Amino acid sequence: MKKVLFICMLLALVSCESEETKINKAKEVVSIFASNTTFGNLEKLTLYYPNMKELKGRFLVLKDFQILNAVLNEKTISIIGKAQGNEVLFEVKKENGKYIITKTKGLSMFVYSNLYKYCKQIGCMKGDNYDVEISKICSEKEFQFYSLVEIIKREIEQNVRLENHTVQGGYGYVTGNITYKNYSNFTIPRDTYNLYVEYLNSKGKVLFKEKTVEFTTLTYGESNTTWVSKDVQGASKIAVSLEITNTDFIEKILAEHAKGNDCTFSNNL
Repeated sequence: MKKVLFICMLLALVSCESEETKINKAKEVVSIFASNTTFGNLEKLTLYYPNMKELKGRFLVLKDFQILNAVLNEKTISIIGKAQGNEVLFEVKKENGKYIITKTKGLSMFVYSNLYKYCKQIGCMKGDNYDVEISKICSEKEFQFYSLVEIIKREIEQNVRLENHTVQGGYGYVTGNITYKNYSNFTIPRDTYNLYVEYLNSKGKVLFKEKTVEFTTLTYGESNTTWVSKDVQGASKIAVSLEITNTDFIEKILAEHAKGNDCTFSNNL
């Protein structure tokens, strides 16, 4: 009887891991997982993080990964690591005799996007959302977000118009000042647009379209004046048109100023 009791106690001691051992084993799993992200082998990555197969979109490659902190909280080891300037949270548990990553936050590239910020603004996200949930929500809202970007882009382009001009023509030459105005509700940063001057005939047909050299930010409601001089036969009218070439600022507007509730945009922009 004493021998049986001794064996039971010995087995209990062997199976009972110390806090330090649990943390170290969890760190090892996270480190191996991180090193494998550089190869992009999803089949191998899911050995350490089974739920990763449910992660939508791209994930952060954990290059030059460093573990910053590790804490044991009951049966979960929370590990914070850093790669490419971004912090990533890992939750690790022992299941079926081995340590695996069960949750992450910061691995999904959606977390670093304006789309994610937009989803937070309109009430799609909760404080306890992790990567799998975040990627699913962002994936579902992606079409809506970029549709709104396109709508705002067209609205801006249609609302930068000619305000007045002093252009005159003679001997086929057109010269004078033109003043154009941003009638939209948005400020257009420099280097995000092309401004064109259009020379038209009496029937409104565009005879020549010329890109101007403009490097200024167009504040909403602001007017700017520029000089034009062009040899265009038959031109009797003039107009301006604007083309947005970089929509990053529109994405940022949605990310910072969109409003909504229960994951529904309130059309406040």
